[in-house]
Amino acid sequence: MIFNLRPFSLSPLLPFALSCLFSISVCAQQRVTVQLSDRPLGELFDAIEAQTGYRIYCAAEVSDSLIISVGETDVDALALLRRVFENTDFKLSMFQNAVYIIKDKTLITDLPDSFYGGASGRQGAGALPMFEREAKATSDALIYAIGNPNAPSEKDVIMGGVVTNYKSGEPMAGVTLMVEDPLIGTTTDGFGYYSLRLPPGRRELIIRGVGIKGAKRQLMVFSEGKLDIELDEDIFSLSEVTVMADKTDNVRSVSGGMERLQMRNVKNIPTVLGEADILRIVMALPGVKSAGEISSGFNVRGGATDQNLILFNDGTIYSPTHLFGLFSTFNPDIVDNMELYKSGIPAKYGGRISSVLEVKSKEGNKKTFQGAGSIGLLTSRLTLEGPMFKGDGSYIVGGRTTYSDWLLGLIPEKSGYGDGTAGFYDLNASANYKIDENNSVYLTGYYSRDRFSFKNADEYS
Repeated sequence: MIFNLRPFSLSPLLPFALSCLFSISVCAQQRVTVQLSDRPLGELFDAIEAQTGYRIYCAAEVSDSLIISVGETDVDALALLRRVFENTDFKLSMFQNAVYIIKDKTLITDLPDSFYGGASGRQGAGALPMFEREAKATSDALIYAIGNPNAPSEKDVIMGGVVTNYKSGEPMAGVTLMVEDPLIGTTTDGFGYYSLRLPPGRRELIIRGVGIKGAKRQLMVFSEGKLDIELDEDIFSLSEVTVMADKTDNVRSVSGGMERLQMRNVKNIPTVLGEADILRIVMALPGVKSAGEISSGFNVRGGATDQNLILFNDGTIYSPTHLFGLFSTFNPDIVDNMELYKSGIPAKYGGRISSVLEVKSKEGNKKTFQGAGSIGLLTSRLTLEGPMFKGDGSYIVGGRTTYSDWLLGLIPEKSGYGDGTAGFYDLNASANYKIDENNSVYLTGYYSRDRFSFKNADEYS
């Protein structure tokens, strides 16, 4: 007789779980003849199963990866298997005609006498099971017995009880209890009570409710009985919320009457004729009023239009409008932010007595080249920006033009203005370069041109 077990890529086994209510049967010896040389362990199992009534259960990674040599004639099958695994970590377990081969584990194939209430519990008519009848169900892992296991029912039984809070003991109303197979469910009443009609056998009770943790209870239903359930509250942990505002800026700054607007917010406001007009946005601020219906001039707190100072990148803008006041001088694709001083004007802005509107342009993208453009009913614009000097500088260029002559063509010729022309264009360009941590150079330029002509005496450029 030769046994040669040679491990070949052995993987750990998953333990088998077996729960039954029957005792092990005693089988007569069954003898086999096996002749194998350097063959997988699974072939030994196949030979034994073919010559006996045994059914062998073993993990595939074991039966396929172990190589064995066996030469036996007319031997007991179980004795042969025990000798094969004698010097290994594998153990044999028998249940009826089934053989289980598990690493480091032996199956328990019979329930202890304590399950039936003592040594004589199997015959006692009134023996108590191992579960406490009045105990409350608090665990998802335990199996709770419903009714008397010594007198199981063959018909559907009623299971009832009360659902309470684990911490306070208060009844919980509106909790849903459900069994999926067969599909049966109910809800607790205002006092936490519930009632379910279930068929006997193994069941899983699913519990759900608002403000409680989802839970399950494992049941073994024998006959009519009671099951009280305790549940935990479900606490939601919310992430931190930070609320920020600019209200404190007026307290920290020496300028109490200053309004600051970002262009990204201005672009969210509905446009007129496809243009986001900056001066129209300024007129919506408190204390600012329009100077006329078709005009971009504005009055601040009762002051005149010529008492406002308008700056674009620190340069004075004397004519802030295009096309008879329909459009402002500022290209919205170029502007980054603006500040309006309505009171407490700093001395560096000179002696204007009404307000100062300071408009700042973008510096340009220092990482990638990008562009933006738009086509409107009266105007079109294009903006390009990108990095310079390996990211130490950037530029931005933007231009606008109009094709508004078609609008004047709609005016009747008898008015004397039907053959008139009007238009404008402007160009913005700026560049910056960072010399070192403390020094930078900025270059900005602005050019615009307006024209209109109705008659020789009314020509303007």
